[in-house]
Amino acid sequence: MGINTPPLWLQSENSNLVAEIALRIRRSLDLNEILNSAVQEVRELLETDRVVIYRFLPDWSGEVSVESVGDDWRPIIHEIIHDTCFMNGWDKPYRQGHVSAIEDIQNCDIHPCYVELLESLQVRANFVVPILQRPESPGEEEHLWGLLIAHHCRGPRHWHSTEVDILTQLATQLAIAIRQAEMHQQLQEELTQRQRAQAELIRANDKIMRLNDRLKTENLRLSAELDITRQLQEMILPTPEELKLIPDLDIATYMKPAAEVGGDYYDILQHKGRVKIGIGDVTGHGLESGMLMMMVQTAVRTLLTHDEKDAVKFLKTVNRTIYDNVERMKSEKNLTLMLLDYCRNLLEISGQHEQAIVVRSGPSPRAEILDTIDLGFPVGLEPEIGQFINKIHVKLHPGDVVVLFTDGITEAENTQGMQYGLDRLCEGIVRHHDRSAEAIKDAIVTDVYNHIGRQRIFDDITLIVLKQK
Repeated sequence: MGINTPPLWLQSENSNLVAEIALRIRRSLDLNEILNSAVQEVRELLETDRVVIYRFLPDWSGEVSVESVGDDWRPIIHEIIHDTCFMNGWDKPYRQGHVSAIEDIQNCDIHPCYVELLESLQVRANFVVPILQRPESPGEEEHLWGLLIAHHCRGPRHWHSTEVDILTQLATQLAIAIRQAEMHQQLQEELTQRQRAQAELIRANDKIMRLNDRLKTENLRLSAELDITRQLQEMILPTPEELKLIPDLDIATYMKPAAEVGGDYYDILQHKGRVKIGIGDVTGHGLESGMLMMMVQTAVRTLLTHDEKDAVKFLKTVNRTIYDNVERMKSEKNLTLMLLDYCRNLLEISGQHEQAIVVRSGPSPRAEILDTIDLGFPVGLEPEIGQFINKIHVKLHPGDVVVLFTDGITEAENTQGMQYGLDRLCEGIVRHHDRSAEAIKDAIVTDVYNHIGRQRIFDDITLIVLKQK
């Protein structure tokens, strides 16, 4: 085809051309199929030598993702192209929807660096249309996903205005098809992850239930059952060595069950730069409460391993798992559960439990009490609790202290029936806030036992002290 010879389709009317090609491109939800179909359709439409889709890399070099090329010309698919023009800001016109149509690279006003690049690719005439995706939120700019590029290699070529209009419309349709394919792929990946997480939860739950059935079937003595469960509880608690590996937090913990097996739960897990902290209190004590505590630990760890970051989905899944197990066990147990996500000095808190206490560092420290009553709902009591789950964020500064506890501390009674209380707990934290997490923990625990004296301990005692380094 010579410089002034238009494609045959330009010599006849075809108002449905764009719709027909767009329909063929969008038949699939597979991104690779969409892109390959697009370059093939455009090359046949333009009767040109090469059509490619060019994807930008973070340094504004780029890769030829897909290509349709004639037999007489060198394939360039998957080549990394270092276009210094783009690196110097020449991408801005494309972000604004600019279309570039060059009839002859040897007889036009373009930068020498661009001429040299095109000559290395055997290009004589060049046509570039940006693939722009609409912003997901108001106020954002359109995203320059890539470029749809036609190369005419055999000689100069005049790009007709109708060709420009058609390819601009096709680029818009292609951007929509790409967005749909990417969303479909994302949904498929999320579905696969959730199915895997669900399978892991089912296997974990079945394992725990088999253990419970085995204990009952073998009619072991009650003391032996309690001892086994207590040992299992202790085995899955975070070790001091694990806590020391968390770089930004100084952490100290304490747990003392009131009976052989307690119903308190806590865990601190580090995963991909984030820290998941959980604390809860199962109703009652004994074997069932201890089993429920281990079910919660298993569910939390499984969801964390599968990168579930959404607080609402996380708690909803834990709740449904515990609810189904409680129903199967024909038990009336439930628990309070607060989950904290820590990353880079920021805490995200969700779930209903006792208050969290924050003491800021400085010459005049004071206790901030964070009520969690509106952040969730008792776990295992109802099948669906998503509508009750909320979250708050707390920014931590060096020296700030966060204390988590179960009601075994605040409701601990002395021989006169007086409770230890939240105020006394806050006073102790403020008094010792400038010390290490271990020292703060030791001071509080000592004060609680001094208050209890000779009185019997009626509830499990659990304490977590976090201090921002």
